[in-house]
Amino acid sequence: MTDDGPENPAAPRPPVPGPPRPRPPTAPPAPAAPDAGAGEPPAADPRVEAVLADLEKLAELPVSEHLAVYEQVHAKLRDVLQSAGQDRPSAS
Repeated sequence: MTDDGPENPAAPRPPVPGPPRPRPPTAPPAPAAPDAGAGEPPAADPRVEAVLADLEKLAELPVSEHLAVYEQVHAKLRDVLQSAGQDRPSAS
């Protein structure tokens, strides 16, 4: 009559977890574009800058009018994006 309790060294023990395994590496980051400058931000599109300037007037408006400004800015940015890569209209 043997007791298979914790005092019996012959009793099977639950497995002991080992050290954590390192996670597999994720995909490497995409290489930088060959024309990217050394730490220089890309040149800003003046059309985008003009649209973003509309956001500056938000500080002067009540919050209830912010949505209309955001919708206008969004529409203008979509127009700029749709015309990206095409010749810019000449300023008259």
